Order: sequence, then C-alpha cells, then structure tokens
Amino acid sequence: MAFTKGNAVRDSPVECGSADSPPFSAPKPWWVRLLITLLGAFILFVPTMLNRDVFLYWDTPTYINGAETGLAKLFGEHFGLTPSRVIPTAGLGSTSGGVYLAGRSVYYGALLVAAIVAGSLMIVAAVQALVVSWVILFFFRVFLPGREGCALLSMVVLTIFTPLGYFVGLAMPDVFAGVIILLITTLLCGWRQTGLADRGVAFAVLSFAMLAHNSHPPLAFLTILAGCIFIRPGRGAGISVIRPVMLIGIAVCAGLVGEVVFTRVATHAIGVPPVRLPFLSAHLQEMGPGTTYLNSHCPQAHFEICNDRARLPVDWRDFMFSTDPVTGVFALADASAKRRISGEQVAFALAVLKDQPVATVGGLGVAFVKQLTMFRVQEIYILDTVAPWLPPAEYRRAMQSVTAGLGNLEQVLTVFTYVTVSLSVLALTAAVIRARMSGELARGSMLWSATKIVIAGLIINAAVCGIVASPYDRFQARVIWLLPLLALAHLAAMSRRRRPALPETVSKASNA
Repeated sequence: MAFTKGNAVRDSPVECGSADSPPFSAPKPWWVRLLITLLGAFILFVPTMLNRDVFLYWDTPTYINGAETGLAKLFGEHFGLTPSRVIPTAGLGSTSGGVYLAGRSVYYGALLVAAIVAGSLMIVAAVQALVVSWVILFFFRVFLPGREGCALLSMVVLTIFTPLGYFVGLAMPDVFAGVIILLITTLLCGWRQTGLADRGVAFAVLSFAMLAHNSHPPLAFLTILAGCIFIRPGRGAGISVIRPVMLIGIAVCAGLVGEVVFTRVATHAIGVPPVRLPFLSAHLQEMGPGTTYLNSHCPQAHFEICNDRARLPVDWRDFMFSTDPVTGVFALADASAKRRISGEQVAFALAVLKDQPVATVGGLGVAFVKQLTMFRVQEIYILDTVAPWLPPAEYRRAMQSVTAGLGNLEQVLTVFTYVTVSLSVLALTAAVIRARMSGELARGSMLWSATKIVIAGLIINAAVCGIVASPYDRFQARVIWLLPLLALAHLAAMSRRRRPALPETVSKASNA
C-alpha cells in the first residue's frame, strides 16, 4: 500500500536490517502536522519569550559584523546597522588591518542581519525553534509514528531540563549541530518512511546547517560514516542507504562550496583572504607538548609563535583572544604575524606530533574524554560586554532582558542538565538490558539503529571539538539534549508495546 502527497511506501523492507518496522499509522493532513510543528516551536520558544530577547554570546556581534561588511561592500558604506564594524577583539572581527576571520559564517550572519532589518533578533530564535520542532517531530514520525503527543511532551522536558531551549534562543549556529546528527540519523535509518516533501525540507535544513559553521561538515561526514557502520544491510537495503547518503553528501558539499565561494568573493572584494583562528596551536601549547617543543626547538624551528614562547603556556582562549600583553598572543600580533600563526598551525601540529607522539596523542585522548563529560551551561550573563556592539534597537532590547540582571539560571540549568543526562543514561541502560532479554536488540530494530548513530554523533562531536579546538562546555552542551531525547523515545516505545490493543481495533484488523 502506498500513500500519496509525499508519504512513502510502507511495504518495503526496513533499511536498518530490521524486521521490526514501525507499526502502521495513518498520516495526518498537512495542516494538522503544521499546527503540531508550530505548537512544538512555541514550546521551544518559551525561554526566549520569558527572557524578552534572544540569548547572546561573545561571537554574535562578529557574525553580524561579517554579514554587514559584505552588504556594505555590495550596497555602499551607507549600509550600517551596528555602531561600528570594528569590535573589541584587536581586529579579529573586521577588515581593519587586513585581518578578518574565516569560520564565522557570513551565511548565518546574513540570517541575523535579515532578522535585525525585519525588526528583531528574536525572529532568528523563532526560526530556530521552528526548525528544531520539525526535526524532532520528523524523528518521531519515522520511528514512532502516531506519537506526536510524546514528541511534544519530549520538547517540554528538553526545554525545561536541558540546554535545548537556551540554544534555540541563542543567536549562534550551535543548535544546528544537534539538528545535523538527528536529521542524518532519521534519513539513514528511515529513508523509506519519508516522502519527497520531508526529504526536501531535510535537505534545505542540512544545507543551511553546513553553511552555518565550519565544524558542521566534518561532524556530518563522520556521522554518515558511523551510520553506514551501524546500519545492518538487509534485503534491498543497499539502494536505500545510498540514496540518503547521496542527499546528505550533496548538503555537505553545499557547505564546502559555500566556504570556497565566501573565501574567493571576500578575497576579491577586500584584497586579502580571511584568516582562520589557530585552534590547533592554541590547544597544543596549553596542553603542554606544544610549549615543550617551542622551548626545545626555537628559534631554529622558525615558527612565528617562537617569538611568544616565554609567556607560554596560557589558556587557549587567551592565546587567541586576549589583548593582555601577559597572556595574549594571536590577538596582539600584527596582520602579517596573524597570518603566519594561522597558516603554520597544521605544520606546527605535525612537528609537535613527530617530536612527542606519546604525549601528544595521550593529551588529545584526554581532551576527547574530558569533552564528553563537559556540558555545563555558562556565559549567559555577558550582556555588558556584548550588547554595546549590537545595533541600537537590539542593544536596548538586550539591556531590558531578564539576563541583563544578575541571576542563577546558569547554575540551575547546569544541575538540571547533569541530572537529566544521568537519568537518561540509566533509562537507556535499562532499555538495552530489556531489549537484549527480549531479542529486540539482536533483531536490530530501527529505533535501536538510530540510537547507536545518535550516540556516535555525540561522541564524534566531542572528538571534533575537544581534539581540534579544546575541551569547552558549550561545545558538548549544544548537542547533549539528544541523549534525553533518545531516552524519552525509548520510554514512548515501551509504553506503546505495553498498551493492549482494543477489542474493536483487533476486530477491525482481523476483518480487514
């Protein structure tokens, strides 16, 4: 039997190698699904409404600055939103001095600028709430069809007890990291349960997510690899795996092409290419092996940071952003030195690895494990530093928000998050034990295959961020809500299996 209007054929074998396909559930009309999605978006948008503004981060003005600078190049210098396109990071967020950053997506910045022009940055939070609501409901429609109520209840729990509501309202692309993991999982494991409309929306969301931050393409690529490993090919499954991989791969390529286009256009317009932050150098010198290498091989090594070895090691953030002469390195360097530090970071990392392989690999392994357990919610109350660099109307709105005052939201949300994640681990462990005893895990149901891929995505995110950059709570906090979502999905699945069929339903089924 097949359903029209974007609903997929349901009598095909399940891609994840399972004989346990989701039970039949008649599709709801499009307008009902739209209303449910809007209701979910409203739930996720509540923290932003209660705050009376979006949540801001140190880099938010940098994203706005980059897009605004590009628009000024296109439409003239009269186009201006912010008080100044030079923000207080020693030229790291502007074209002054010939230095401007890659990695602060001009595409996400364009979304912020469009929202400002339309009236408020809260529009960005509303868009992000709508995207996350659709993705969570898409996940439930594929793996637990007919359980929209459980999906909405899950959004309530995630909004209150995890950082999801905060990241939905944060004027940063962080929330798209979790969206990427969940969408890739849903497409890989549930391709035949999706229709053309679902695939089109998923492709659009993934493509923008790839453009929103340069950490997203490697996260997506590695999650695809993990998915292909965990999917157990069944009869006819190979074709259905190839198709979602191709769709996701095109979206990843869109992100890479967008980065190349930005670099070429910006280089042509400004005269010099953008500069990437030296995350690898900052991490290695703080970790220890980098500083040891510099002390042993400078000045013969001829790396630019040899000139700063006397003040090393310092915190990796101070290395890149501090303007204090005692701790700052990259931000204090002139334009040519910045470019050399940035351009030499891969060669420096390889030299350190060759010189101290055990210490380097061991240190990176520790950083990865540490990142797995770091997901505190921090830096909500930073408006006094960030807000002055926003457009005047946004500045006034920010200073009237709840987070403009002192508060303990960070501590409360951090406690809620760690407790919720701990309970989720226990719930998933109990579900694994139950599934092993019942044989469900051996049969490889769709939901269990999806669970493995999502957990792999969480581990990959920790590896990408903790190793390439440095362990930092925000990096894992942006995706940790996926673990409670899995636990809630399994609880919903168990409650459905325990529910006895109504006699009338059984009678109709037998007659059919």
